[in-house]
Amino acid sequence: MVRNVKLTNVKRWQDRAILALGAWLVASPLVLGFWSAIGERSLDFYLIGAAIALLAFYELRRRSMWGEWLLVVLGAWMVGSPWLVAFASDRIAAVDSVAAGALVALLSIWVILRYSPNPYERTPKR
Repeated sequence: MVRNVKLTNVKRWQDRAILALGAWLVASPLVLGFWSAIGERSLDFYLIGAAIALLAFYELRRRSMWGEWLLVVLGAWMVGSPWLVAFASDRIAAVDSVAAGALVALLSIWVILRYSPNPYERTPKR
């Protein structure tokens, strides 16, 4: 069981990185200055970014696999949102959305693959 103690410390850095990415998504329309160019479609950054940040904060405390799967979905949404929400014509907003969403999804997948129970692992008989 010593293995689990070390692995939870590793998992925390991924969740902290996801928390920072969520905060970046909330701030990026103002920092990069594309909020005026895409108008109300920048709500996608504010709402999904806040959801990512809140869920990552929850994951820092509870460490649940359902939360990681939800982060994968939210990250995938941000990857597709330039075309789904129709702001792909603004290159800065599109690159920001795709890059941050891909990082959120990849970090969450990393956590899922690293920390999910292995169904093929045999437990020793007592």
